[in-house]
Amino acid sequence: MKQSFLVVFTILASFAGALEAAPNHSSLPGEYHPEHRDVVVQLNDDQAEILSPEEAQATGYYLLYVNRCEGGETISSAGFEDSRTNSSTIISRTTTFPAYPGSDASWSLLMSEVRSILTPFGIEITDQDPGATPHTEIIACGQSFLGPSVLGVAPFGCGLIANAIGYAFAEEHFNERQLAETIAHEAGHTWTLNHLYECADPMTYLNGCGDKAFQDTALSCAGVAQNGAWRVEACTCGGNTQNSYQTLLGFFGPNNNSFPVLSLQQPANNALLGPGFAIVGSSSGTNGGEATEIYIDDVLKLRFAGTTIDSTGPDDIADGPHLLKVIITDQYGRSDEVERSIVISSACQCESNEYCDGEQCLPFGQVGDTCTDGATCQGGLCAQDGDSSQCTAACTPGADQCTNGTECLAVGEGGLCWQTEDTSGCGCQSSGSGASFWALLLLLAILSQRKSWFRRA
Repeated sequence: MKQSFLVVFTILASFAGALEAAPNHSSLPGEYHPEHRDVVVQLNDDQAEILSPEEAQATGYYLLYVNRCEGGETISSAGFEDSRTNSSTIISRTTTFPAYPGSDASWSLLMSEVRSILTPFGIEITDQDPGATPHTEIIACGQSFLGPSVLGVAPFGCGLIANAIGYAFAEEHFNERQLAETIAHEAGHTWTLNHLYECADPMTYLNGCGDKAFQDTALSCAGVAQNGAWRVEACTCGGNTQNSYQTLLGFFGPNNNSFPVLSLQQPANNALLGPGFAIVGSSSGTNGGEATEIYIDDVLKLRFAGTTIDSTGPDDIADGPHLLKVIITDQYGRSDEVERSIVISSACQCESNEYCDGEQCLPFGQVGDTCTDGATCQGGLCAQDGDSSQCTAACTPGADQCTNGTECLAVGEGGLCWQTEDTSGCGCQSSGSGASFWALLLLLAILSQRKSWFRRA
């Protein structure tokens, strides 16, 4: 097996000393030192799965997990890199990292800073463990195991290292922004980025120019000479320049706040249905190249392209309870999904505009009609205000979106269509106070049960 190539950009330290867990501290104790560097470990194909931009997109690779190490996090030394199993090639012994030394407010600020740096790209950032989902992981806790001048360590390859684990040592940093830039720096190495000779880009050691952001221009690659001087040099994977911004776009595509969002109008959750039931929905926020998959009891039944879902369930589905799952995935591998618990009764062979009450097919209620639950409404949404229950739909206050004589009442940041005699422009019913409306408005059939990482934290 080929050996890893270790590039140390720091004061000399024993790599064999990467053994011990860092002591815990109650606050970020780091101080600014201009000699701070990081360590890059170049991996080969025997030690990691190294992906091209096309392979990364086809794999659905877009997730960055920033690990707070709550309660301590143990990472195992291994011969193959895999964040899904906490297996790292760049530590020499299984190591337990202590929890992030800052407060909850400090962590929240850190996550905000990381998202700010990476916001141009289709990278989803979470602090919740994605488990078996493909992801890059940065351990954002602990003390450097390579000496106090080392801010971070990361694997590197001439491509995106799938399921890589990098390290940004919180206890060597003096504020959240500095740590966020190190997290972006070490993650960048796992995404094939070299060091750059440009103060404004996160992939540099140069400092004193304010907050860093990935630069959309060709910049010289850089490294450290034997005397410690920062200098221009050839890029590791060929050429003399690198555009870090365009490299990340190639792997992840643009963000544009456009992670896919799936809305499923039919069937409603817990609906009683016949075989061949209607599946109706749509998606937004996609970047083209979308695929839709429909599963029954975790078995794929249908796959097609497009943002509009107008399909039917299988005709041969057995009577009884089942789990329906619909997943949409965009061209960058980002996805959203909705699950519905349904009950099949072969006695109900209803049309797409009808629902089954167990004995017969009845027309769906329209917006403003009285309802008992979401399964009886065309849009799958039934809301209650005191003793009044109506089929409703989401709307934007001030826009002419509601039908059947209903008006859009403000609810939170949006609104709901509601049949009322007098809204008075106040977002409340004449039969009750505004406070009553806010308190008693219950969504009886929330159609989307999202299972997407971090969108969110």
